Amino acid sequence: MDPFLEPHWLDVHQRLITYISDQLQDRLPSDLCSRVEERVVLEDEAGIGIQLRHPDVRVIEENQGGGVTRVLSAVAEADPSRIVVNVAADPITESYVEIVDAQTRNRVITCIELVSPTNKRPGQGREVYLEKQAECRAAGVNLVEIDLTRSGRREEIFPWLAGVSPRPTYVAGVIRATRRDRVEVHDLPLNRPLKAIRIPLRPADEDVVLELQPLIEQAYHRGRYGTIDYTRPIDPPWTSDEAAMADQILKSVSKG
Repeated sequence: MDPFLEPHWLDVHQRLITYISDQLQDRLPSDLCSRVEERVVLEDEAGIGIQLRHPDVRVIEENQGGGVTRVLSAVAEADPSRIVVNVAADPITESYVEIVDAQTRNRVITCIELVSPTNKRPGQGREVYLEKQAECRAAGVNLVEIDLTRSGRREEIFPWLAGVSPRPTYVAGVIRATRRDRVEVHDLPLNRPLKAIRIPLRPADEDVVLELQPLIEQAYHRGRYGTIDYTRPIDPPWTSDEAAMADQILKSVSKG
């Protein structure tokens, strides 16, 4: 995983969700299918993270009567002919993958979540995500959660991480509907290719394999992220272990 992709997570997340759905579609039994679903989250100005990457300039029109229209800008405070206005935050659309019965399209077998920083911070994003977790447990749905971002407190949504040491840079958890009392934890370290994850289906089905590494590479190339500046400071800052790994990786790439 490339941590320098995180500032572009809105784009990377959307690409990965589509790629995950497409890869699984080719590997599922013929009576199951993969589909992309969405939920909408509204973050207020106190929410830190994805919402801050939305445009912070809003232009609206105010009818002055007689067909005269005046432009109002949220940033041109120095211009007395313009008025500063407060505009409600834009909603964030979060996508996820569901594996469903191909005939009815209503029976959900497995839900695959690609966690975003907004899911790990206080606010509606986290509350909605926790509700989704509860819904999956109550409905007997397999739940696969993959966190490829470093910001936010993932312990708030992954309580099972309390028993995992040392804390991984990236992580995935698989909760099977038939064994809701345990979590299959996948440590996804910074200095290794992302491992494949076994995706559970119905009890009588074989697991299907989700290969994450080629999808990350596809998102990197399709998104044209080859221009990233790897000398700039990273946010959140590295831990000491991550800094050592990142330095080793960047040195090996520059030699190659």
